[in-house]
Amino acid sequence: MAVVEWDLVDKYFESTSFSDPPCYIGRICEGIGFYHQKDVYCVALQHHDPTDERQNLYGLCPQPHNMFSRGSPVHELRLETKEELIAIKAKRRPFVIVSMPPDQRASGVRQLGDEAYIGVPLYSFRPGEDEFKVRIAALEYNNLFYLPQEAPYLDVESFCRFDRIQFLHPAHITPGRARLNRVAWWKFSQWLRFYLTGRVDDTMLEYRSLMLTGNQQASGQP
Repeated sequence: MAVVEWDLVDKYFESTSFSDPPCYIGRICEGIGFYHQKDVYCVALQHHDPTDERQNLYGLCPQPHNMFSRGSPVHELRLETKEELIAIKAKRRPFVIVSMPPDQRASGVRQLGDEAYIGVPLYSFRPGEDEFKVRIAALEYNNLFYLPQEAPYLDVESFCRFDRIQFLHPAHITPGRARLNRVAWWKFSQWLRFYLTGRVDDTMLEYRSLMLTGNQQASGQP
């Protein structure tokens, strides 16, 4: 049973339609989530064959002191000068899409590379994190947002991390069957706005106050 017993939002999700585009604001999709890590590893050239780059040998090495100071390109890896190939731990996880589809650029305009979407990753709770769960639901953290378990849309209670927001390549996105409904999206977008800009609608502040009071009363706290 969910620990969060009091919420002004009764339902958070609604079904997507077959006519919906693969990615759009508020849709739950699965994508590649990169871990935020201090220590990184670079792909380093270990053996160079000047007659045939296909014979080059590469390996992973801890962050070198001369990182991003490469003086010549590595054509085989499509690396230009001052570029590195970084190995970062990643995992497929659900995201809430928070951006519109990029505008299609006309021919003759500078090419900006493949399009991308912005997503906020979802994380599941660990056993024994009931108090943490309630605090997130009551909006005590400006960078976290609670999403309840709601069959058939979300299998487990989860939380979004605004401080892990990242871009997603369309080729690596699997569209989900759920999206945040209108009321849930308002709540989500207001809290994301607060994290990004420090500004929030007064109604959201009143909502937060009611959430704090309601959860305290539901848990028997004074």
